[in-house]
Amino acid sequence: MPSKKNHIVSICALAIHFGMLILAIAVFPVAAFGQSNQGSIAGNVADESGAMIPNAKIIATEVATGTEYQTVSTSAGAYRLPNLKIGTYNVSVSSTGFKTASLTDVVVQVGTTSAIDVKLQTGAVSETVTVVADVPTIQTESSDVGTVVTTKQVLELPLALGSVVQAMRSPEAFVFLTPGAVGPGTSSGSGGTFESKITGGQNYGTEVLLDGVDTSRSENGSSFDETAPGVDSLGEFKVFRSTVPAEMGRTTGGVESFNTKSGTNSYHGVVYDIFRNEALDANTWFNNLRLSQTTTPAARGNFQRPLDRQNDYGLTMGGPVVIPKLYNGKNKTFFFFGWEQYRRNQG
Repeated sequence: MPSKKNHIVSICALAIHFGMLILAIAVFPVAAFGQSNQGSIAGNVADESGAMIPNAKIIATEVATGTEYQTVSTSAGAYRLPNLKIGTYNVSVSSTGFKTASLTDVVVQVGTTSAIDVKLQTGAVSETVTVVADVPTIQTESSDVGTVVTTKQVLELPLALGSVVQAMRSPEAFVFLTPGAVGPGTSSGSGGTFESKITGGQNYGTEVLLDGVDTSRSENGSSFDETAPGVDSLGEFKVFRSTVPAEMGRTTGGVESFNTKSGTNSYHGVVYDIFRNEALDANTWFNNLRLSQTTTPAARGNFQRPLDRQNDYGLTMGGPVVIPKLYNGKNKTFFFFGWEQYRRNQG
């Protein structure tokens, strides 16, 4: 007869297996749908005469994390590395009887396929020929029409406080950098980014993806301003304007695909406070004139600068997961944390 202890162990094991099943059901569909927030590298491998080389080994290594992705060329010499994280890669291509080609600084952008054709030179595979990748600026691997707003642009271009929702900075304001996006912009009195339209689409008709997951709301479509992570927690994003890929074709307008940042092999962090304060504002010339002519405190209050204090502050931090003497997550496990708070006090 089984003991009470064994019975408890069996129940715990069953609970763990059930939990893993629920997790798999919940995660895998999201992961499959989330491929739209990634990029790809594709191309052909040929020799110096132009003849295609089958079974060539292609390895792409992400510079920031050391993560490797591998594939081999087909019998026709073609290869594809799908579902890559956005970032910069070093790519090596090798085949028996040829020198290894090493391509550096291959940039993979969100929702985009980088076309890299490689020509191998005859020689020993132990010999390496290093070149800086020259990715074509014309997209030849897909038919969609869109614009990528890079992480550099997101970080360095200014954003006004108190945009459409009279709150913190809105990452959707960058949408107006792309051709075909129209609307009142960041104006708070006319709907701002809520009423942006892409390539003739309707208000609230734009589909917004965050890490490949649709953020649309049932009551009013997309209000990404109200639920978006902080600007400093986002990487690059892409605005699809026309001939949208089939996996995204559920909208009357364009598609905005945003990516959150992730940790790398180096620790990086940012602490910030973007603020407005009436002490730094200039008063009007007429108010200054009246202040110089008025001595009554109550009357002077009518001409002083109104209270206007806004603070958008927060922090981000990311890096490898390292537990001293227990676990070293470099090249394997990473974390990223972002937090933002907005305060406003106006008279």
